[in-house]
Amino acid sequence: MKCRFVRHLLAACALVLLSGGALAAQTGTITGSVRIEGTESPVPNAVIQVISATGSRVGSSLTNQSGRFLVTNIPAGSFSVTASMTGYETARVDGVSVSAGQAATANLALVTRAIDLDPVVVSASRRQERALDAPARVEVVSPRQIEERPAVQPVDHLRSISGVDVVQQGLQSTNVVARGFNNIFSGALLALTDHRIAAIPSLRVNALYMVPATNEDIERIEVVLGPGSALYGPNTANGVLHMFTRSPLTYQGTTVTATGGDRSVMQTTFRTAHLVGENLGLKVSGQYFQGDEWEFTDPVEASARTNALIRDSNTRIGLRDFDTQRWAVDGRVDWRVASDASAILSAGRSTTARGVELTGLGAAQVRD
Repeated sequence: MKCRFVRHLLAACALVLLSGGALAAQTGTITGSVRIEGTESPVPNAVIQVISATGSRVGSSLTNQSGRFLVTNIPAGSFSVTASMTGYETARVDGVSVSAGQAATANLALVTRAIDLDPVVVSASRRQERALDAPARVEVVSPRQIEERPAVQPVDHLRSISGVDVVQQGLQSTNVVARGFNNIFSGALLALTDHRIAAIPSLRVNALYMVPATNEDIERIEVVLGPGSALYGPNTANGVLHMFTRSPLTYQGTTVTATGGDRSVMQTTFRTAHLVGENLGLKVSGQYFQGDEWEFTDPVEASARTNALIRDSNTRIGLRDFDTQRWAVDGRVDWRVASDASAILSAGRSTTARGVELTGLGAAQVRD
């Protein structure tokens, strides 16, 4: 009886070994190394991932102290291999061909990346200081984040900031509140662009989509999540939103973009900046936006229009135009007077040719 049990056990082990060998013959391996770009220094503990053509992960591993890695049980096919590590840009190699029972090779080089843990801000105290030293909580949208996120308007960069409530009211119309509850047609948040008020003074409302600066011209955005009456005067108890644009003395060149999307959305922008002299620079930027607004028929408006048409067939009551158009242009001249002083002259114009804006009294048709 005991001998029979031993024979069954040996048979089971042989079956497992044979099946494992058959499986190994159907898959391959990927081996390689990860080093720092331009050097022979290895990168230990880097995360290696093998990605299929559909985007799914089929294998992963870590590099050893010598920067080498081995990923096993990879099915035959063509894959992409990525290497990631804190402090480095993610590296990727495409078209790594794996054959059954064979070992493919993929060598990657990582480029160092600076991580800004404590950015310099000016909105909290109106002077340069570290964000951790500011007397109020300050959230910063860095230049890198602005470059990586496509945006129709500056508000799109605020959606990932904690403590900021962004309500979308249309294709371009939004409402932003940093402290307290959100509401329609709000001007509670003090909005600034290069130290100038960005709200519409006559209406005391933050129509931030009318800021003439293009997405390519915005350098960074600072949000003070605290009262700022001591520095900015009354009516700033609900925080400060400050947008800074790029200086032509620092950023030169020409950029042209075109964007399209659903609801016939089309946006074109441009920015050109040049040095006139060693200490004098100028820039011009502009944008055009159009799209079909989400349609909504207010029964009150429909009833009012029906009654108004009886008296006047040309009445404009209840006549909504759902086509949205907006254009803007901005210009700026910077003169570096001294190493610690600059004179800036800027002017801009933003026009909403057609649009719908929600107000406390209901929807308003905007024209020119």
